[in-house]
Amino acid sequence: MQERPALVATGFKEWSSVCAAVGAGRQQIILRKGGIAEGRTGFSFAKHNAFFLFPTLFHQQDESVRETFELEDVPVVDGPIPLRYFAEIAWHGELRDWDAVQKLEPLHIWKETVIRERFDYDDEPGQGSVQLAVLRVWELPETWWIPYHRSYGGCRSWVDLPAIPEELTVAEVRQITGVIQCNELVTLLGNCGVDVSLSM
Repeated sequence: MQERPALVATGFKEWSSVCAAVGAGRQQIILRKGGIAEGRTGFSFAKHNAFFLFPTLFHQQDESVRETFELEDVPVVDGPIPLRYFAEIAWHGELRDWDAVQKLEPLHIWKETVIRERFDYDDEPGQGSVQLAVLRVWELPETWWIPYHRSYGGCRSWVDLPAIPEELTVAEVRQITGVIQCNELVTLLGNCGVDVSLSM
């Protein structure tokens, strides 16, 4: 078991159902293409190596996942945001082989059509790609509610959060995934044709 992570005031926007799946230990990877607010350089997990999972509402998300998970504390439109899970990136990279991406299906809850849309988005035919991150995840002892701010809206992946409450910096957090799970996941990814080397 690793020591408690150093919390940083960065949020990564993801569907609330996916955040719940990560918190339940069902999903330990994130596949992302990025939003229009990512700029010319596009999306990259290299921008931040640790973040709070920032749950977002998407009216079609229940139709876009193969399994349904619900957060204990649910966000509402333009209402306070519940932050419960903190993640560190154990490994990240770009996948350009669709066959390898397809083989990752057991490791996430998205439907294939969703991942295919992300893979092909804004790319030349046959030149698609998607960003993959392998996570280590911790759960806060209590939900950290932050007020909604208009800067959180739009097609962006990363958001700046308010100052982290002092009690969170000293609170014990429960580790959901750790070194052993990451090592097992690296083996699974290798079997899927993804070349992953993980520094522990």
